[in-house]
Amino acid sequence: MKLLSSLLLIAILSACVNKRIVVNRLEGKWTLEKQLNPNGSYSYFSDVYIVFSGGKADGKTYLPCETDSSNLITQGNYLVSKSGTELYIRYDENDPTRKDDFIIEDMDKESLIVRNQGIVRFFKKEGK
Repeated sequence: MKLLSSLLLIAILSACVNKRIVVNRLEGKWTLEKQLNPNGSYSYFSDVYIVFSGGKADGKTYLPCETDSSNLITQGNYLVSKSGTELYIRYDENDPTRKDDFIIEDMDKESLIVRNQGIVRFFKKEGK
């Protein structure tokens, strides 16, 4: 029984640490470099950015973000799931059901790969 309790505690702590690491790594400006479309073709970008602000990583609180696409700036909010494997972005605080759900496929300090509706997006962190 003690072993089971210890393993459960380790799993919970690991999830909290993982989520906090993801939020800390997300903070900053990311450039969308390319996306893999469902038909297998690639699209390339040079003027699409997303800026994530840091904050409390509790899996419940949405944090500020903004996108810039061809100088059209959109304010929004993002949330990292408790497991640290999903990213939710919403642009309308009045309608919390309208959000984009992304699976975080891979991430390190310089790159972020997310999947949404069969599209895989590749981001590079600015200043790295």
